[in-house]
Amino acid sequence: MRAVAVPDPAGLSALLCRRTTSIGADGLILVRPDERGAARMEFYNPDGSRAAMCGNGIRCVARFLRDLAWETADRFDIMTDAGPREVRILPDGVAADLGAPAFEPGRIPISAGTCDPRRLDVPLEGGPDLPPAVCLSIGNPHCVFFVRDVGAYPVAAVGPRVERHALFPARINVIFAELSAPGVLACRVWERGAGETRACGTGAAAAVIAATVRGVVDGTARVRLPGGILDVAWDRRAGVAIAGAVERVFRGTIPVPEMLACREDAARPPRDCAADPCPAREIDPVQAAR
Repeated sequence: MRAVAVPDPAGLSALLCRRTTSIGADGLILVRPDERGAARMEFYNPDGSRAAMCGNGIRCVARFLRDLAWETADRFDIMTDAGPREVRILPDGVAADLGAPAFEPGRIPISAGTCDPRRLDVPLEGGPDLPPAVCLSIGNPHCVFFVRDVGAYPVAAVGPRVERHALFPARINVIFAELSAPGVLACRVWERGAGETRACGTGAAAAVIAATVRGVVDGTARVRLPGGILDVAWDRRAGVAIAGAVERVFRGTIPVPEMLACREDAARPPRDCAADPCPAREIDPVQAAR
């Protein structure tokens, strides 16, 4: 692969993730060589903020590496800001180990002094009253609420208020879940830095962990999200794993402003993109079914 330097990945993510005037996505992933694993992934939200981990994103990277023959093994590690994570190529998709969840307030983080993240009250001024949440981190923070009729729940109204609540100094991903059938959770997710998304791998894992903590499931469940299905298994000794389909969406070219992308092997003078259209650069997006 050709090495490409991206001097402003946060800006590039904001540019490419726009839904109506660009590709449109839930985030940008940069893949770099790393001698400690098959590759390193860096994830940026649509608002430019950087996340330590992305569950569906790492599964996309695994498929991307296999399709490019950068990695030929069926099982390998990908480095993330949250540490190494093992992925497995399956006949019908990709699985990823996300590690062990953390419930300590300081690791999520939660600003409340003495609190139980497994049963946390999140008061909203003016309502609505929320059920006690289960909060945890799987490389990134999640706040899980069990609600009735998740399909009709006002996620767009409640999600951003919880995301930016004073309890969560680093903001937080918000999952709304309900048990729709034995061993099946229906979920919707409000992601920090992205808004409501059609799926979230770590969010699905957090929902199953929270449901296990509450005694709703026994550590294993199928999670149905608007964008697809994930199978989640939490082994308290080994950590949590997710598995599901991965589909190539498209491959194409898009003009990328010179200020946001440049080749490492060639220095170019500054370009006035308004007066001189920027050259197209080839990108190869792969996304999980969402």
